[in-house]
Amino acid sequence: MCVLSVDASLYMLSHYLLADPANRRFSSAMRDAPVYPIHPAASVLPMLPATEIKKLARDIRQRGLLQPILLYKRQIIDGRNRLAACKLARVEPRYQAVDPDLDQRGITALEYVISLNLRRRQLSASQQAMAAAAARPQWVAEARKISVSNLKRGERQPENAHVPSRGSSDQQLSKMFGISARYIILAAELNKKHPLLAGEVMRGECTLSRAARRARSLHRQQEQLAEKKSICSHKSHIQIYHLDVRSTSRPSRPFDLILTDPPYSQAAMPLWFELGRVARDSLRPGGFLAVLAGLQFLDQVILTLAKPEHELNYFWTLCLAFDGPHGKRQGLGITTSWRPMLVFFKKPWHKPHRHIVDRFRTTLPPDRVHKWEQRPEAFKPIIENFSAPGDWVLDPFAGSGSVLECCRRLGRNAVGIDADPEAVRMMEQRLGVRRL
Repeated sequence: MCVLSVDASLYMLSHYLLADPANRRFSSAMRDAPVYPIHPAASVLPMLPATEIKKLARDIRQRGLLQPILLYKRQIIDGRNRLAACKLARVEPRYQAVDPDLDQRGITALEYVISLNLRRRQLSASQQAMAAAAARPQWVAEARKISVSNLKRGERQPENAHVPSRGSSDQQLSKMFGISARYIILAAELNKKHPLLAGEVMRGECTLSRAARRARSLHRQQEQLAEKKSICSHKSHIQIYHLDVRSTSRPSRPFDLILTDPPYSQAAMPLWFELGRVARDSLRPGGFLAVLAGLQFLDQVILTLAKPEHELNYFWTLCLAFDGPHGKRQGLGITTSWRPMLVFFKKPWHKPHRHIVDRFRTTLPPDRVHKWEQRPEAFKPIIENFSAPGDWVLDPFAGSGSVLECCRRLGRNAVGIDADPEAVRMMEQRLGVRRL
């Protein structure tokens, strides 16, 4: 079954009127009738579907127009659907001015439209939110106009006149429409960024929550596409050094991120102090230090990195959870299934590049070439969230080069340092890069 739109129906009706002499008087009367524009307040609510207007036209043809079309300041404030139905039914519309009623009640045109139509139209909560979002600019403009007029000297407000609050417009509209302010803000954001999805919600074809999920999915796809283009435009530079972390001859360039996985034993604690010194000297202002740590000596690790001479500030602890086989500490009677990723920053504070979920999952490599090797994918969330394509990343305990490989895939420049000559050889073979 083919359903014609209102415009198509009116187009066919005009041809019918010209062809039928009996209807020419109606056509002439319609041409001579005054044409009233639509008031902006009436446009915040959606039009009825074409099928519903056709049903209304049949009813008007049988019983006549029972409810006149309402005018305010010679603009149609209520009755757009009835006007369209009158044209389809070939019935001359009747108009009625409501200016005295609004002036007597002391309410705005927008309040009048909402009060008259909101419950009568049986709109869903999503459609009400979209209507409230569409009404927000007009509501703010009307409230500002009244506030400015109140400041004029010598001008008095009528008794019992209603003046909209100067508080939050979203809160006021929330009370008027009977929906949450958060829902209105969500609708306004959808209307601004995704008007096609907003139109589906306004017509009742989709809920606001579902449209918002689709919008977020589109946004993620656009971000991923933009990131891929950015990665492709940046050629990664990978550098490998056979150096001890305590050496003073390490690269002197500023780094945006230090990401590493040092030894966890008690004997290795002095290396954590040296890591703090490296971060102090190598991080640019606003850079981040993200480091995997063991759980047994976690308190000592945090106190060591947070020493005042390192000029580092604690930010967060992320959880790296392991799927599959877990490590067992037989002497402690504990099976470990996760490791903390400590994140520090060097002042001034800068918000990470993307919103962070503080728990992510990985698995151990099936065939390790290094005793403590991690999958490159384990470091992907950290590199994506705390650096941008083209940034420089340092790994002072590079091992077999998992961090460097992940940086190459994501379009970051990376420097790997390790004191073990065998680990440096593994990195050279894995990455195809000669040590410097």
